[in-house]
Amino acid sequence: MFGCDLTGQSVRALKPETIRDAVFAEYDGVRKERRAVVCRKLVRTPTERPVQFESIRLPITEDGETTARIFSVTCHIQLTEDRYQLFGTYAPIFRL
Repeated sequence: MFGCDLTGQSVRALKPETIRDAVFAEYDGVRKERRAVVCRKLVRTPTERPVQFESIRLPITEDGETTARIFSVTCHIQLTEDRYQLFGTYAPIFRL
C-alpha cells in the first residue's frame, strides 16, 4: 500500500480527504481480496464541477498469495485538464 498515485504523491497525501479515503479503500480492497477491481467515482472540483473517474486496480503478487503492489490504470481518453487540476498537477504534453 506504499507508493505513488497518479499525482506522484502517496495516497495518504491526497486532498481532499474524501478522495484520499475512497482511493485508500479501493487499494485496500484489492490488497485484501487479491482480485482486480473496477472503480468509478464522481467527485467535485473546488468550483463544484463534477469529475468522473474510472480506473481498474490490479493486484501484483510475487508468491501467489500476498499482494506486493497494485497496478492502477485510468481511462486516458477521459482524462481532462479538470482532473489534473483537481490534484494540482498538469496534463502531460505529448509531442510526435
